Amino acid sequence: ALVLAFLGSNTTAPWKPLKKIIRAFASLQRNIPSMIWTFLLIMSFGIGTVVGTLALLITTSGFLIRSFIETIDEVGGESLEALQAVGAGRLSIITQVILPASLPGFLSWLLYSLEVNIRSSTLVGAVGGGGIGLIMMGYIKQFRYHSAMGVILLVAVIVILVDLLTNFLRKKVLA
Repeated sequence: ALVLAFLGSNTTAPWKPLKKIIRAFASLQRNIPSMIWTFLLIMSFGIGTVVGTLALLITTSGFLIRSFIETIDEVGGESLEALQAVGAGRLSIITQVILPASLPGFLSWLLYSLEVNIRSSTLVGAVGGGGIGLIMMGYIKQFRYHSAMGVILLVAVIVILVDLLTNFLRKKVLA
């Protein structure tokens, strides 16, 4: 996602038609929900964890490409103008200005995506993407509601722990 974001950004794109292609590709990926990707992939690969992983990967990469592009495009200021004024090359501008200024935003979007994927993985699994969601649906279909409730509570605890972890990382790294 990071490489495609640099190729799709207004600030760093080396070739304008490529920028449009990457933006369209990212929009296609992120605007189709992970549940739909799961259904499409089940038709190709069958039910399983690979399908769930691919569905979340496709949606997340589209989201991250677009988010990273926006983060890169927001970079500006005196440092960028100064390097451009002295004729610095694209690589120098990226490594000296854009990357250091964008890094907190990249990390923030990455952590947010992790949180969203933890939540989404249960739903994707429940419709055939494998994992704990598929196990939970199996318990529900077998009328083993106590076991299903245990899985739901486990997922809730995992989501809360991931949320606490990402908040801690944000404070430590982005502060």
